[in-house]
Amino acid sequence: MAGENETLGDRLRGLRLAVPMTQRGLAAKAGVSPGYIARLELGERKGNTATLGTIAQALGVSEHFLRTGDDTAAWIYVLRKELAIGRAKHGCQTCAQLLAEYWPSK
Repeated sequence: MAGENETLGDRLRGLRLAVPMTQRGLAAKAGVSPGYIARLELGERKGNTATLGTIAQALGVSEHFLRTGDDTAAWIYVLRKELAIGRAKHGCQTCAQLLAEYWPSK
């Protein structure tokens, strides 16, 4: 999970550097200008969902994670998929509680 004070710009810069990728490289891959990436990182722009989705895809993360820093939904999705195909059979109470919270039985 992201730190409380982490901004979109902080996450974007951190992810970009972790890849590693320059602003120019990310911009080219996402189809935006390097200046746009710089303004997002500086917090001067917020970005729209479609553009952030393209940038997130170029970085290998979800638009939701890029915007919020919340990776819980992605983790739950993977766990649910693993359970569905029978690979996650450990019966962990934490996993069971998270699944019950995110996907309650009908």
